[in-house]
This record gives sequence, C-alpha cells and structure tokens, in this order.
Amino acid sequence: MPTFRPFQLFVDQAVSELALTKRLLKKFPKIPVKIVLDRREIKRPVEMTWAKKGLYLTRLKSDPIKDFRMMSESSRRPYFSLDLVSNCHLECTYCILQSYLENNPVITVYTNFEEILERLATQIPSLPEGSVVGTGRIADSLALDDLTGHTREMVPFFGKQDRSFLELKTKSAFVRNLLGLDHRGKTVVSWSVNPQTIIDREEYKTASLEERLKAASQVVEAGYPVGFHFDPMIFHERWKENYQEVVQKIFKKVKPDQVAWISIGTLRFPARQARIMAKRFPKNKNVLEKLVSTHRKVLHYPDDLREEMQGILESELLKNLPADKIYRCMDF
Repeated sequence: MPTFRPFQLFVDQAVSELALTKRLLKKFPKIPVKIVLDRREIKRPVEMTWAKKGLYLTRLKSDPIKDFRMMSESSRRPYFSLDLVSNCHLECTYCILQSYLENNPVITVYTNFEEILERLATQIPSLPEGSVVGTGRIADSLALDDLTGHTREMVPFFGKQDRSFLELKTKSAFVRNLLGLDHRGKTVVSWSVNPQTIIDREEYKTASLEERLKAASQVVEAGYPVGFHFDPMIFHERWKENYQEVVQKIFKKVKPDQVAWISIGTLRFPARQARIMAKRFPKNKNVLEKLVSTHRKVLHYPDDLREEMQGILESELLKNLPADKIYRCMDF
C-alpha cells in the first residue's frame, strides 16, 4: 500500500512547537505549510480527493476517551473510543467517514500527544474492568503510524493498565512499530478483512488480504492477541465461497486461541452517502447491489439476505472459535 504524502500542511499555531508537530514537519520538508489560528481558516476544498491529501496538525482539547455505546452493545464489553487521528487516506468506496466527516474532510493529527497520555492516565482508572479502548472509530489505527509513531508509546502505556485493553483496527500491513514493545497482552491488533476480489474492487490503497494476514502472523509471533472484522460483508458473485475461504485462510495463519474476537456486519451506511459515493467512485455501482432503504434513512441489505450472509459466516467461524468470541458489529 502507498505511503501517505500530503499535498498541503496546515499547522495550528498552538501546536507549532510541540515535538510531534516538528517531527511530522521534518518528514515533509518540501510540502507547503500554512500556519492557522482557527480550523475555520481551512476552507473546505471542492474535491474530497484533494481534501484527503491535506494534513492538519492541531490540539485535542476534549477528554481523549469517549463512550462508544453502540460498540459496547454489540461487542458485549465496555467499549470506548480514542481519536488520535481523524479521517483516513485509504480509499474504501463504502467508507462511512465520507458522510460522517463530509464537512471536515482534511486528515487531522492531534499532536499534543504527551498531554493526551497524561489525561488518559486520569481517565482510565474510572473505566469498568475489562474495558476496550479503540483508536479505529474515525481513522485507520495504523495507516499513519509510520509517520506519527503513536503505537510506540501507546502500546507500552496500555501494557501497564490493569482495567483496560487497547484495540488497534486496520486495513494496513504496517506493524513494524509494534514489534519489540512491552505490550503484556493488553493490546489487540485487529484487521478488517474481505475477499481479495472485494479488496481489489472497493478498498483502494489498502493492503492485500495476504499482506494483512502476514502482518497478523507477525504480531501473533510477537505475543499479541489479534482480532478480525468481517465488516462490512459485501454481497457479490460467489460471496458464500469467498467469505468461507477468507476464514480458512485466517486459521492457516493464526491459531484459534490467539484470536481475541471476530466481528461480523453487513454493508450499511446513511442513504445520503450514496450520492457522495456516486460522485467519488462513478464506476463502482456494483457495491450498491441489493441495498434497500429503511425508515431510518439507512441503506442496507434486506433482512433475509443480511441474516443469510451473517449466519453462513458465523457457521464457518464456529468450526474454529467458541461463540463468545464472535459478535455482530453494530448491525442491528
């Protein structure tokens, strides 16, 4: 997968002297830099393809850990989000961030990292026992880690925590920073997976399935528990055989007792997102096949097809895993 290279750098004056800001600026010495006093100074670019090449360095002002109720309900464990980055340079045609971040499409990195760690240390003791803190809600957890190096400090930090786990969710294969860290089994590295035919067709700039599974085997060898997310499952020709084959490939690389959890969810997104997708990916109409609208203004598969897809995948997973390691992810 290609390394991210921004077209334009925007730097919040409030973070211009921070260590991570300076480190990121050194990585792009020839990229134009604009110092801004306010986020509103970054005018919304007309083309989102340009916008996702803009990089904004700023400060996270709110408490870093936020409740993620829908993930708590579906995963059956207390789940919280930690947003170190906002938006993603990978190009998945169906990505819900296209609508969720439609008015804020520039990639943002919060560079007050030391301050974030200090605030984490005060928040984590109040979390329920066994909580999961995930960094993949509005960004890929590892796609920019070669630039930010967040995991080098975040993984050892969670290794010292008694009450919570860190989940890093990704479609990349960049795990170099994770190797050799003192994680103490408190970080779960997880991959979103799909058949290679869907990756080729709908998940541009991401790692191949083989690259993702090779990376999973590397972190397993380093002692990390891993997870996999079949979310979204996408209807296509030979979908049954293809998803069953993905499961078989996973367990050729990873032993069942090394898997922390696997989630399942079928394709769904706000109905208004179809317009954005049609504009950005006019040749990818196949991804909309079989989708129907609901009163909640969400596009998803008819209930019988959704149940068939998830049921067949669950049956395949149950050949290797106990039921308590499998959950349906926010696909209610």
